[in-house]
Amino acid sequence: MYIDLFAGSGLTRIHETGDLLAGSPLIAAGNRWPFDQIVCIEREEKSKVVLEERLAVFRNRHCTTLHGDCNDIAPTLQSHIRFGNPLAFVFVDPEGMEIRWSTLAALSRQFPYMDLLMNFTHGAQRVLGDLRGGRSANEQVMEAFAGPGWPMLLLEEGGSVVDFVEQKIAGVLGRPIGDKVLIRDTSNRPQYFLLVRIRQTRGGSPFFRGYLDMLKRVDGLTANDVRGALN
Repeated sequence: MYIDLFAGSGLTRIHETGDLLAGSPLIAAGNRWPFDQIVCIEREEKSKVVLEERLAVFRNRHCTTLHGDCNDIAPTLQSHIRFGNPLAFVFVDPEGMEIRWSTLAALSRQFPYMDLLMNFTHGAQRVLGDLRGGRSANEQVMEAFAGPGWPMLLLEEGGSVVDFVEQKIAGVLGRPIGDKVLIRDTSNRPQYFLLVRIRQTRGGSPFFRGYLDMLKRVDGLTANDVRGALN
């Protein structure tokens, strides 16, 4: 099954070019090999309604759209699932630091066979820098985002938020296999990490090669490559 925590309306407009691109829910629904269930969570009511209309185009796809904050819905998400113990692919794509550590932990408890693909904002490192310099009072934001133990980062001059959370996903949540790649904007400024974390399986998780190949392809792309693809 596919779980999208920040589903949106199904389409994304590129401001620089005006192009419309398929969002993650439509890509999941249009996949050649269908998921048994697609679950999309969207906070904005209008976007949720539009997403339902767009997903209805895909025949024979079992799509469940939920309205609300994913952080509130996640602890009881299992109640919306059609079958027990599914293989779950969870996509986490917030604008910034809206995802809570407690949400990832709740999903991990409910879906032991879960793989995680996450856009991890580079802005979390800037927030940490402000906290280290005494320039910000965002302790509660960092606590919700990075979870218990984050103040240790204040004592580690070179410590990064993404490494701290990645290690917790690996150890605390039991997703020891993974990698990440840094995504930059057209001005070469860091924007976010594309982070993959998966469970260990008896077969050694051979499908992880697919995730690694995807990360390598993304890592090699430039802004001109993306513009060329749009054109």
